[in-house]
Amino acid sequence: MQTLAEPWDYLIITASNEKQASAYESQLYLRRKLGFIPGVKQLLVLSDPGGKRIGSGGSTIYSLLNVLNRELRKKPDDIKHVDTWEKILQKLR
Repeated sequence: MQTLAEPWDYLIITASNEKQASAYESQLYLRRKLGFIPGVKQLLVLSDPGGKRIGSGGSTIYSLLNVLNRELRKKPDDIKHVDTWEKILQKLR
């Protein structure tokens, strides 16, 4: 199986509700276990917040904010350093 040239930091799947998110998580877990998702550091399945449909654009923004929040929690001491922001923003590309 072909792998990615560079590993991805995140693979994010968005779902419209928790039930759909749970089904996606099951499928991703199985595919990763079977080796079908190589080169991905973090798999995230995010359901629309509050069970309210927010559309594709809203889901994209929600996903980016989720990743930003996760990355900022990893580096609380370096939050004011420009290199920290550069690394975090590169992961959002």
